Amino acid sequence: MGLMLRYAFLRVPLLASVVVGVCSTAFAQPTTVYAYDSLGRLISVDYPSGQDRVYCYDAAGNRLEKKATGTCSGGAGSNTPPVANNDGGGGVAGTAVDINVTANDTDADGDSLSVVSVTQPSSGTVAILSASTVRVYLGSVGNRSFQYTISDGNGGVASATVYVTSAPGCTGQYC
Repeated sequence: MGLMLRYAFLRVPLLASVVVGVCSTAFAQPTTVYAYDSLGRLISVDYPSGQDRVYCYDAAGNRLEKKATGTCSGGAGSNTPPVANNDGGGGVAGTAVDINVTANDTDADGDSLSVVSVTQPSSGTVAILSASTVRVYLGSVGNRSFQYTISDGNGGVASATVYVTSAPGCTGQYC
């Protein structure tokens, strides 16, 4: 900070004025930036200290979480649908086989996935055993397929196909 003299001369006859002032370098004030979504809800705060915050909401508008940084895993308009991938399995005709169909499925938001529906194959039947597993009751010998649909619980769904082969059981004297 330095001392600076300023002189001002007024246009009034026989009058002069000297103005002495001190000038200093102005420092930028730290700025906190607030961001809102289209519904007017606070979604992020960027503090000058770097301790930023992200606020997440569910579809009903309830605040779910506060994160130091990153993105929300749910909320209105932010859900990414899951990706279902085809599966395969097999067994002996006339028996049942359990297949974890969600083992190779993914969800970008990290949501839990659940099987919500299955179609029936041309031979045999399929039942939902748990959120991740289906039980295939194998009918006659041969190849068949069926579809299943998964949900992420936030409106995202996806479908894939399961290919199943059933082989004949042991019928010889060496069984």
